[in-house]
Amino acid sequence: MKKLLLAMSAVVLFSGAAQAERYVMVTHGEGKDPFWPVVQKGGEDAARAVGADFEYIFTPSGDMSDMAKSIAAAAATQPDGMVVSLPDPDALGQAIKDAVGAGIPVITMNSGLESSKDVGALMHVGQPEFLAGQAAGSRAKAEGATSALCFIQEAYNTALNDRCNGYAESVPTKLADSSNDPATIPTRAAAALQANPDIDAVLSVGPHVCVGVQQA
Repeated sequence: MKKLLLAMSAVVLFSGAAQAERYVMVTHGEGKDPFWPVVQKGGEDAARAVGADFEYIFTPSGDMSDMAKSIAAAAATQPDGMVVSLPDPDALGQAIKDAVGAGIPVITMNSGLESSKDVGALMHVGQPEFLAGQAAGSRAKAEGATSALCFIQEAYNTALNDRCNGYAESVPTKLADSSNDPATIPTRAAAALQANPDIDAVLSVGPHVCVGVQQA
């Protein structure tokens, strides 16, 4: 559903495109998470559907100051619109506000629902993460979970923290740093599980994290 909504939002933003208008997507993806190539393809497909040019920019360092610079650099090229993930409003908010102030339509997506309006975005595409976590926690509790680890790959990401915190409303939960590197996730997950032998439930907030935890 999130993938579909993201593609639809891109179509909304790109719907006025003609004469090869240009749109830029900037995300906090570090290039190792399999979630983001799907998002990139959605943007590419939407742009192709309306005859627009499209550029995808990710953040290899995972550093939010680097992402803010990427947003500013993209805005300086005066694209016809931008789609931006917003995992850290404190670090990224001003760069997005500056883009909006320069007359560039901006849509936020994935992370940052609660802050999207504050930074001047036209709309946000994404789910209420705390509610999503609550739903997962309620289901886990109903299945008998009494103690959990929430493996999180981006400590700065408000959306992922909200998901873990929502889950913790129903099941006592500790956060565990999985890293964002598929090569190290199994080792970190194994260490966290060994250090918490009473755990009987796990929430992983990324697809590659889920795979790594299963391998632990």
